[in-house]
Amino acid sequence: MAVIVDVYQDKRKQSNNLWYGRAWHPGVLDTRALAKRIEQNVSVKESDVYAVFIELANVMTYEIQNGMLERGETETVTFRLPAKELAFVGADGHWTIEEGDFEIKVAPLICPIVCTQTKRW
Repeated sequence: MAVIVDVYQDKRKQSNNLWYGRAWHPGVLDTRALAKRIEQNVSVKESDVYAVFIELANVMTYEIQNGMLERGETETVTFRLPAKELAFVGADGHWTIEEGDFEIKVAPLICPIVCTQTKRW
């Protein structure tokens, strides 16, 4: 599993040209890798965590196919994403959301989000 760190320099006068990094993962963790990571943090074996993931997928599939909508029926799903959920803690210790373009991806759907200005708090 690769983790990539992008390094940025804050060139604003008050920042003293400090550098900071933002880590991100370019791929997707599969359930086996996720189970292994969870096993390292808790007292549950990887195989038990994996079994829960598999059962969770089965239950979710059943609920989506049989419990929530009738075949062919569609429903609009709306959720709110506060701007603070896109923020990170900068080198100065303040929460920051940067100006720029973001994307939320759900299966094949992509929802663009545009942040028009940088904000710190």
